[in-house]
Amino acid sequence: MTKIALRPAEETDALDLLSWRNDPATRAQSKNPEKIDEASHLAWFRGKLASPDSLILIAEIDGTKIGSVRFDCAGEQAFVSIALAPDWRGKGLGGTVLIRGIDRFRDYGWRGQVLADVHVDNAASQRIFEQAGFRKQSSKGGFDQMALIQ
Repeated sequence: MTKIALRPAEETDALDLLSWRNDPATRAQSKNPEKIDEASHLAWFRGKLASPDSLILIAEIDGTKIGSVRFDCAGEQAFVSIALAPDWRGKGLGGTVLIRGIDRFRDYGWRGQVLADVHVDNAASQRIFEQAGFRKQSSKGGFDQMALIQ
């Protein structure tokens, strides 16, 4: 089994995340399909790192960054999203990154509900979230809101 390590994101991860976020396949499944400029991304990323309501974890295999899992909290709810580096997609790693990310998030003390917004046409992500225990709760604007059933 492949050993995936998770660690909190650092400032030095910013450009890797920008690259993954701007990948055309990622943009096509995002709420905003427009390419993200570096200045906007850096401001967003620094804000997430500084926020007590956000957690970004970097997934690595043997020191190579393969993706990220992000949690954004609002009250008793946290929204989770995952992103894999393009070269690491389609290798069956997304579910492991998601599940380990949720476990790590809970290690930080989270006990509330975990939700995800998944593009209705993103069958791979829907499958990953379902296998991790999420179930569709509603649909709006081309996205299914899924909730982790505990």
